[in-house]
Amino acid sequence: MWVLRYELAVNHQLYFNASHGFRAPQATELYRLQRDQIAAELDSEEIFGLEFGGRGQTATLAYEINIFAYKKDNVIFRDSDFFNVANGQTTHRGLEVALDYQLRTDLVAGVRGTYAQHKYANNRESGGVKLSGKQLDSAPLHFGTAFLRRSFDLRGQLELEWVHQSRYYTDPENEHRYAGHDYLNLRGQWNFANDWQAGFRLLNITDVQYAERADYTSFSGDRYFPSAPRSLFVDIEYRWP
Repeated sequence: MWVLRYELAVNHQLYFNASHGFRAPQATELYRLQRDQIAAELDSEEIFGLEFGGRGQTATLAYEINIFAYKKDNVIFRDSDFFNVANGQTTHRGLEVALDYQLRTDLVAGVRGTYAQHKYANNRESGGVKLSGKQLDSAPLHFGTAFLRRSFDLRGQLELEWVHQSRYYTDPENEHRYAGHDYLNLRGQWNFANDWQAGFRLLNITDVQYAERADYTSFSGDRYFPSAPRSLFVDIEYRWP
């Protein structure tokens, strides 16, 4: 990786990254042959990437914005017939944003988000369909979180979080897709004296039914790996010298 940084002003910085990396085939890809497959002829995946961004903070705002472009060669992916297919190419271009804004001394709002295009870039076929220009399966166009955090001096804090994930295709041919989801979380903690602390996490407040992961194969059809329902976790902590 090659990195360049430029100080615009105190607490404000621009940066540029160029990277090059490899990923060797996994054991399940290399040593477990697929149906009717005699040998797995798989090369290491190779990635080239560029990033440009800025970060900084003021008395009320902390930010980081990053633009990226990556290209991968020798990509190993699984098609809708459940075969591991090699020698693919993909491109990845997008924008990442992280913002924290101090609304009041006791109130902070924040956003974390990504908008990106992940596409197949060569003329490999899956299910008789040319993949060039198709969106990568299981790659949402945008996702992120937003939160509002209230602090109570040194006694504790309360945070409401919104989690968002857009729809995405569940097969390389882009013929099936998952609709995406949104849900809310609530977290809090409270300090009792100097030695005791209590906290809670109420996840998926409105009990949304959504999938942690979804995919499609010609054998099983649509598959959904469901999330946990509304869940409450409580913890109490005692610290001793």
